[in-house]
Amino acid sequence: MLNNEELKEYENVLEQGKKVVGQTGNSIFIMPTQSLPQSPEMNTGIGHLTDKTTQEYIKYMHSMLGFNVREDLPPGQITPYANNFFCNYQSTSLALGDQNINPQLLTTDEYANLLTKEDVKEIVSSNKRPDKDRFANFNNIMDENGGQNQALKKAYKKFESLVDSHPLKTRYKNYIKENSEWIDFLYKDKGDFFKFKQFLADEHHAKGNEFLHSIGVKSCGDCLIGATPEEVKARPFAFALDWNMGWVLATPDIEKILDPASDAHKYMKYKIQNFARRYDMLRMDVGWAYIQPRLFKNYNPSEIKKPYFGDKIMNLIENWVKEVKGNDFDPKNIIWEVEAGPGDFEWEKNGKMIEPLQNRVKIYSSMYMSDNWASNDAFLKRNFGADNFIIGLGNHDHQPIREIANDIPYPQKAGDKIIYEHPKKNSIAPLAKIFNMDEKLLEDPVEYRKTKSAEHMMAKHTMSFFMDDFGYDVRFDKHSFNCEDTPTENYAHKIRYDWKKQYHDAVESGWGANKMDSLERIFKAKGYDNTNPQLYKLIVKYRDILNEKTVSKETAPTSETAQEASGTAKSIFKNKYFIPFIAAGTLAIAAGVHYYIKKHKPKIHENTDTRPSLVKTA
Repeated sequence: MLNNEELKEYENVLEQGKKVVGQTGNSIFIMPTQSLPQSPEMNTGIGHLTDKTTQEYIKYMHSMLGFNVREDLPPGQITPYANNFFCNYQSTSLALGDQNINPQLLTTDEYANLLTKEDVKEIVSSNKRPDKDRFANFNNIMDENGGQNQALKKAYKKFESLVDSHPLKTRYKNYIKENSEWIDFLYKDKGDFFKFKQFLADEHHAKGNEFLHSIGVKSCGDCLIGATPEEVKARPFAFALDWNMGWVLATPDIEKILDPASDAHKYMKYKIQNFARRYDMLRMDVGWAYIQPRLFKNYNPSEIKKPYFGDKIMNLIENWVKEVKGNDFDPKNIIWEVEAGPGDFEWEKNGKMIEPLQNRVKIYSSMYMSDNWASNDAFLKRNFGADNFIIGLGNHDHQPIREIANDIPYPQKAGDKIIYEHPKKNSIAPLAKIFNMDEKLLEDPVEYRKTKSAEHMMAKHTMSFFMDDFGYDVRFDKHSFNCEDTPTENYAHKIRYDWKKQYHDAVESGWGANKMDSLERIFKAKGYDNTNPQLYKLIVKYRDILNEKTVSKETAPTSETAQEASGTAKSIFKNKYFIPFIAAGTLAIAAGVHYYIKKHKPKIHENTDTRPSLVKTA
């Protein structure tokens, strides 16, 4: 672990090293709000960017990873699905969720001391989840009778008693006046308590962004394609009721978005502009669907249509964002999810990328790396343009790098079958070629993990998911198994309170993100060690310091022995979750239950696609 003087030098070395290898654009850290750490004294269930513990964590990881963008998952109010499974992609699409409210702020003069410190302690004490240091407690934050909502009801009563001229009430009235259109569009019947919570959520969300900006980090919001059943009921003509995109979630009536008089157009404008106001950057969930969606009639796989919009809807989205951003508008700050199978979406025609994608920023993972796909090297050879793509190990959707490195099969439902993928196999040869190394070395899990992490660091724009950076060996999103296998853990994984120890233990074991290790590998492979010898020495110095097993001054010694971090260390990893997901999946198929909670991401680098379609089967 680094002392303060070393940390400053480390930051400078990382910055200079990134410039040499070409990582000079956006470096995105995907860190969901529900996964932020909390202290035991303030563990309400979900952290917040205005919380002291969270801010210390973000600052430190900003130093260690060098990111300049923090990306969140969709920030809406989440209603649980089957078996108490909470998923951000089934949340409100215009309104913010209660997780954006920090009750601690309500104990301050700025918020008229609407809550006392004892009220906040009651929220903490109502978080009864036994493993609450490792998992979020959505129920305590989201439920009508959860601890936080009960406290907010008390705060609202006190708010109502304030004189009309009170500064807090003045801010509230201004907020309602400025936001009444979208509130009335979908939530007209929700009442004043709902509006009060939206006011708090938007203000606290903005304060979180202010913190990020203070350390030189931009915010990125995930603009989900779906909506809640309650939202559909409020404005049915804005959504596709018969023809849909194939998941068990409501989606906008995409065929009517271009009609300015339609509810679909109005809905999309409100959604896009809300995200543009709340974030510096937008990630367009299922971005390819705005070009050519694959629509199913009532989820029937035999009735399909694929209307082609080209870049018309994308242009509309960009114009809506520009109306909000004004002179600060940059189309490169809208990033598009485009990973899909050939049966769902074709990104190229006649060997050339389709025009709507050519000059827009596309998001890719390296999960399905092969000779001509899913690496910075491959994309540059395809003339994608360094400015026009973001690549990383993966995001919430993908199999974690630790599972891939250990060749743990990746189960997916395909109709009435379960298929098991092994993404590692096809990536070994291209990785070995890029780094001028023997393929056999990459059979070792830790060596593979470190080498693959280094590859995407050569890209101008990169992304990383917190669970990969912390060396997790389980999936955040189990897709069609979410409601069956550990439903209360999926989408709920949380960084521990002793986050610094957690991170450094992961790095020392070889599974956590060691940026200096990545730089050293790139420098050696590309000859930068010869052209920048002094910088290379410092990179090696800090790589070795981070790899050393140390005992944190802030934490007690651990009895766990970390695996050696050397490239030839023997893996002793066993995935305890692999057997449950096979069993759960088999039982689900026997019962005829297939959940498509969140989209599958079929590989797109081959003409033969073995991954499941987006069709909901029954």
